[in-house]
Amino acid sequence: MSRSKRIGVIVAIVIAIAGMAAVGYFVWRHFFTYRSVKIEELKGNVAMERKGKEKDVFEGLKLIPDDAVTTGKNGTVELMIDTDKHLVASESTCFSVNAAGNENSGRVTIRLEYGKALAAIDKKLAENSEFEIETPNCTCSVRGTTFEVSYDKSAKASHVAVTSGVVRVKAGKETYDLTAGESADIEDGHIKTAFFFGSYEQDNDLTNGAEPIEWLVLAKKDGRTLLLSKYALDAQPYHTSREDVTWETCTLRAWLNDDFLNGAFTPEEQKRILSSTVTADENPNPNNKSSAGNDTIDKVFLLSIAEANNYFDSDEARQCYATEYCYELRSHSYIRDAARWWWLRTPGSRKNSDAAVVRNGGDVWETGQGVNTDTHTIRPAIWISNDDAGE
Repeated sequence: MSRSKRIGVIVAIVIAIAGMAAVGYFVWRHFFTYRSVKIEELKGNVAMERKGKEKDVFEGLKLIPDDAVTTGKNGTVELMIDTDKHLVASESTCFSVNAAGNENSGRVTIRLEYGKALAAIDKKLAENSEFEIETPNCTCSVRGTTFEVSYDKSAKASHVAVTSGVVRVKAGKETYDLTAGESADIEDGHIKTAFFFGSYEQDNDLTNGAEPIEWLVLAKKDGRTLLLSKYALDAQPYHTSREDVTWETCTLRAWLNDDFLNGAFTPEEQKRILSSTVTADENPNPNNKSSAGNDTIDKVFLLSIAEANNYFDSDEARQCYATEYCYELRSHSYIRDAARWWWLRTPGSRKNSDAAVVRNGGDVWETGQGVNTDTHTIRPAIWISNDDAGE
């Protein structure tokens, strides 16, 4: 090989090695940057231990795996994890952070020993990436969301509340997907959920504003959730006059999809409420003489006889109690603290001037009562999107 050819080969090899080194440095730098866990802001009393020794804490400090951060009374700390995840620990909280992998396949684990932490993930994680908050009795896994987790050492109980997105909670043998507005208490390996969405006057004290509405989750499917108010929120007739009507033509349907919808939910909340097909179910009584009319498209509706039977497994589960506001609307008709009758959308079995009801014992009464009865209560039902925006 001539001298000029040898020099050419050497130059090519040097260029190739330099190129590989540059690529390797870029990959290493990206990996290191993406796995960054840094203290963005701290206030009050905040301490940290690294490998069993106390370490000074300051804004800009980068954490390494198993660093234990503790906030005292009036102390808070905010972390930036990578460039798109935030963790805010409240006062009297102890936690550690482990971050491994890269942007396309990584795992972030927050170990919350006690106290409260709020997590926010700005963009949805890659398919093979995970973000978890672990407490001594549960694990909360997400892809992209905002949620809060707390753990009470004395009670050995966790609480999880979701602001946006979906959080999968695992405790013992139980697993449950919480959606925005939903919360859970975890104790002794069991997950007990609650769902608050919208607001309506309930304590009958008009000076303190409306109270958050608590809902029962009846079903979850295809990225949406069916909710039914836990308590009777109002008392009104199915229709203002005693005449033949269906769900399509009754005044209660109009009130629910106008006054109630606009009064109980903000414009932003209304975006999550889906317009859905509400079926005109015939009364199942074998001697039925009424007509169910036509299907409708509604945001707010009442359950049908079939749904009231399908979504509850007992009369006791169907029993409903009124809010203080609802009680005062028709106080002359009820015994305080007794279960209430509540309307269903299905026409009564004898005639269209009746509508079916659930009685105070929780049994479904197919015969129904006169549509202009003004003492029966209302349990609104809605389908909502599991995402922050609906239709």
